[in-house]
Amino acid sequence: MTFEDKNSSYYVTARHVIEGMRRKGIQEVFVRLNTKSQQSEWLSSELANWVHHPDHTVDVSVLCAGLLPHHDHVSLGTSFFAVQSTFEENEAGPGDEMIITGLFKHHTGDSRNIPIVRVGNLAAMNEVTVTTQIGQIDAYLAEVRSIGGLSGSPAFLNLGVTRRIGGKVKQATSDMIFLLGLVHGHYDEFLSRQDQVSLDDDLSPSRINTGIAIIVPSEKIMEAIQHAEALKA
Repeated sequence: MTFEDKNSSYYVTARHVIEGMRRKGIQEVFVRLNTKSQQSEWLSSELANWVHHPDHTVDVSVLCAGLLPHHDHVSLGTSFFAVQSTFEENEAGPGDEMIITGLFKHHTGDSRNIPIVRVGNLAAMNEVTVTTQIGQIDAYLAEVRSIGGLSGSPAFLNLGVTRRIGGKVKQATSDMIFLLGLVHGHYDEFLSRQDQVSLDDDLSPSRINTGIAIIVPSEKIMEAIQHAEALKA
């Protein structure tokens, strides 16, 4: 996914995706972009140019790179990020609808990316940290069928066209879809019934997907972008 901050654009993914490439000795990262001619092309980047969030427990990595006019993609501004005031002003929280868009690794598309959309709901706020393979992290929980390959995918909060706020039904006066964050992974349960957490691309037949996805808050993406901007200064 791509975001705009001031005069820069950034590609964003999960940090563990980039770190997984580094451990395999990969030094060049490719991003496949759809074009308006119904084809696709590859953006090449050096792995060293991807900037991690300064906190190692935040699963976010960003690359400063833009989109060209012939690319069939949209770059979101940071005004779309769901922050604390978004929840307070709209009385939003657990139960609200959310959407995850990503690439289904079993059906990626031969000539261009074929994205999928998965719908669920926000299950828990980030009031306490979540235990994962990389430690205790700040994250939302979402009731949505997370699958292998969705790591780093954007998760959107859909607050609808009408809401009951302050006891009154109000009509939306602006776009009510916000970026909740990005997919870190999901809760797995071993057949022995022992709770575990795995990354999206860490699957085995001995695990059962519980349907609870772990979402890194959009505010952490903002922090990673600000960190990358500071490094350029």
